[in-house]
Amino acid sequence: ISTFEGLVDANGGISARTAAVQDLTSGRVVLAGSGGELEDNGNLTFDGTTLASTINIGVGAGITLQRHGGVSIAGITTIGDNLGVNGNLTANRFILDSTVPKIIFTDSTDDSDYEIVVNSGKYSIKDTTNNAERFRISSNGIVDIYSRLDANDGLDVTGGTTLNGNVDLGDASSDTITPTGRFDADILPAS
Repeated sequence: ISTFEGLVDANGGISARTAAVQDLTSGRVVLAGSGGELEDNGNLTFDGTTLASTINIGVGAGITLQRHGGVSIAGITTIGDNLGVNGNLTANRFILDSTVPKIIFTDSTDDSDYEIVVNSGKYSIKDTTNNAERFRISSNGIVDIYSRLDANDGLDVTGGTTLNGNVDLGDASSDTITPTGRFDADILPAS
């Protein structure tokens, strides 16, 4: 063992199998400080399995790993598989770009489950549990409802209306029916 009390100047470099620097702390990541001196910092540690930081870490130009576990990403982010969100997902725009973009709602406790799909210019809501389309808006503006429509606070219709099948007006003998226009056909009483 050689002991040197003063500074050792090795301009040609140092080659060693191992080195111990006495002012470094176990578990801390070593970095080059001012003047190239080896130093460590308690904010960045490695225990053989986990690299941990108590400060924000910048990764490239647009990614910051937050010390509380969050990630800030500036720019486009591509997720190649499932994205799990346990809290709120907040955005001023949410764009689904696909040949058949789809949002799936799976109720983990009850049925039915639904999906919202845009396909060939049609926006539709589908009951996936019963494999039934419930609502559609076509690109020409026509709205189709594939079940009964309950308009609990009234229904205002402007323009011509065609009603096929049985039509019930009122649900009690005290209800009144007040036509403003004229009937184009005879009203036939029930036989």
